[in-house]
Amino acid sequence: MTGNHIQMCFLLCSLFPGDDEIPLELLIMCGIGVGLFPNVYSIEDKRKRIVEALKKPQKSGLLLETDGVERIRMHDVVRDFAHWLTSTGENRFMVKDKLKEWPDMVESFECYTAMALWNCCSNIKNFPDKVEFSKLKTLFLVGEWEWTSKWDDLLVVSSTF
Repeated sequence: MTGNHIQMCFLLCSLFPGDDEIPLELLIMCGIGVGLFPNVYSIEDKRKRIVEALKKPQKSGLLLETDGVERIRMHDVVRDFAHWLTSTGENRFMVKDKLKEWPDMVESFECYTAMALWNCCSNIKNFPDKVEFSKLKTLFLVGEWEWTSKWDDLLVVSSTF
């Protein structure tokens, strides 16, 4: 196991809202999706390797245990540090919470390898059209959830995405 695998597992945790409990199974799916452990061919073996990779940041105090065995947390301060790490370089992440409109820099989305947009306002009806996502490997797009929501409140994604 390389330091890069451990670092990517740690950085994937930073995509989630601060102090939220992160399901390990979701992290495993993300890790597989971004291509961690390419020479491991069984999903069960990849799962074991990713869980093992997450133990090192846990032992260092960078990731926190929860009451649930299948979940971990990342402290807000550590999350801010991880966002600083992913603000430049090869693995660039964009994480936004309570998004009311698309960020101004729509034309520069192409540099991001991961985007997490949490609690998107119901005012956002359309995904930006004609935007390049050439490096994007991970996308979380989560709206505000209300029991009164209607089907016409769903986000429309262009067929060119």
